[in-house]
Amino acid sequence: MLICRHSNALGTGLSTANVKHINATLRAALSQAHRWQLVHQNAAKLIALPRSVRYQPTILSPAQAKVLLTFVRGQRYEALFTVALTLGLRRGETLGLRWCDVDLEKGLLKVRHSLERVKGEGLRLTDPKCERAKRELRIPQLCLMALLSHRETQNKERQWAGSKWQDSDFVCTTGLGTPMHPDDISRLFPTVLKAAKLPKIRVHDLRHSCATLLLSLGVHAKLVQETLGHSSYQLTMDTYSYMIPALRNEVANRMNEVLSTTVNETVKTSGESVN
Repeated sequence: MLICRHSNALGTGLSTANVKHINATLRAALSQAHRWQLVHQNAAKLIALPRSVRYQPTILSPAQAKVLLTFVRGQRYEALFTVALTLGLRRGETLGLRWCDVDLEKGLLKVRHSLERVKGEGLRLTDPKCERAKRELRIPQLCLMALLSHRETQNKERQWAGSKWQDSDFVCTTGLGTPMHPDDISRLFPTVLKAAKLPKIRVHDLRHSCATLLLSLGVHAKLVQETLGHSSYQLTMDTYSYMIPALRNEVANRMNEVLSTTVNETVKTSGESVN
């Protein structure tokens, strides 16, 4: 059996996570072989694994987010990207939304499934990554308007397609009613960004942009956790730890703003009393 050094494995384009996964598989196999006395030692334990590097997502600023939403307005994919950005849904969660999960009258949306590509089976609705990922969210007004408009567009497409329409109940569909493929969205998104003159980011970075926008607006991290459906509060804090310095500045600015106003009012009132 050939065991490559991690540096060589990384040179082939494998990520750090993949290298570690391969090593773990080899270690398990060689440990069993060692117990069976087929090898003298577990060579996989001697491999120096690469250090994990925390991914720093590229996010949209508030101004850039507005540009994106303005650009997609009226487009067929408006609802898709608006939901992903304003509610922080994962790509699979967005594509897995069905109209039975959306209450347009009450303005509520339930995340209950994820549409994923399963090898050998094609597209399939799967359960969320964790129990907390099943969540009910209040839909922002601009997102609600996008969904209402999309519903009308979809009804027109149903009429145009006639007997070819496949009623899948998915919110995001092709022109024939079938669910949209995750890879198609990943290929479409760069085209949209380029046309809107926005920086290149991943579809998943819309989720990160949502979280960053909420945190910068002073929304408590616990509420951000519930919005994103993270398994724990600590995961939210670890994921967005890069935001802490900026938030510290915001806290200082807010504190200065509030107390400066209070002090100025107190001085003004005291001056009026003396006069």
